[in-house]
This record gives sequence, structure tokens and C-alpha cells, in this order.
Amino acid sequence: MPYRLRFESEPFRADQKIGKLLNSLTKLERSVQNLFGAQITTFSGQKRQQLNGINVRAFSKLMDWAEVDLQQQFAERIWAEDWPNRTFRRNGEVVPPRTPRDIVDLGNLMQSQKRTNLGIRAVEFEWTGGDGRDYAEYVHDGYTSKGGNRMPARPWTDPTIRDIGEVGQNIINREAG
Repeated sequence: MPYRLRFESEPFRADQKIGKLLNSLTKLERSVQNLFGAQITTFSGQKRQQLNGINVRAFSKLMDWAEVDLQQQFAERIWAEDWPNRTFRRNGEVVPPRTPRDIVDLGNLMQSQKRTNLGIRAVEFEWTGGDGRDYAEYVHDGYTSKGGNRMPARPWTDPTIRDIGEVGQNIINREAG
């Protein structure tokens, strides 16, 4: 079965609130200047433009990062402790039990990754397994074979999901300059 991961954002609502706040600050800035002759330079010109639409830009950049990071997870040699069997890969590699391994054999699962932008509010990633077979969910969530062998889960999406908040905050910080 295919495996799907969907990220959603509420950029319009947040960007609208930021826009309203900036407009309010501009009005306040003018009022204070008119009343007291004070010179206020916060959120002027370039800075104001940087803040407008920040969430849409940040979400787009975050999804670009996620697309690359999800691909990198396949090659990480982190699956060892729970892997009970020796693995005979179709590429000829033999991996002993309980030794670090990645989840790339011929690369079909990794290459089956597909990103679908569902407007600017949502992005969905999907993996099938490629080669005309849909086995991504079995690799991600684990399964028990017809012969009773338990194959452990290899949730390659977990590290990306774990890191997405911190990466997103870093992107927003850079965007806000």
C-alpha cells in the first residue's frame, strides 16, 4: 500500500493578521508623528515588505527542506536494534542481524517519492514502492509475513517530522531578517 504524509499550514490567516498589524502600526506611527513630531522608523519600507506574506514563503521553503530531508532518511544507517534477520538484498548485499542498515535496496521505494502541492496551504508526500508495486506502508509501519515472520517498522518520516518545528522556526527567523 502507498504511504502518505501531509503537511498543512494556515498562511493566509496568519499573513492577514500580520498585514493588519502592520497597517495598524503604520497608522499609529503617523498619529504619533503628527501629535508629537516623533520620528518612528520601526517596520519601515523594506522590513514591512519582508513581513508581508512571511508565512506563505516560510511554508514553501519548509516543504522544500522536507522533500530533501525525507529522501536523505532512506540512506541513513539507523535500522539495527530491532532487525532480527540477516538481510539478503536484491542488489547482492548481505546485512547481518542487528547491524546498522539503511532501507535502500534497489532504490525503488526512495525513487517513488512524489510531492503534490495542494495549493499554498498543504503539501502531500506519497511513496508507493515503485516498480509497479505498492509496499511503502509495509516498510514504514512494519508487517508480519504470511510465514509469520515479523518485519519491524522503518518509519523514515519520523526524523523529518521531529525536526520540522525547529527548521521552520529557523526559516521564519531568516525571513523576518
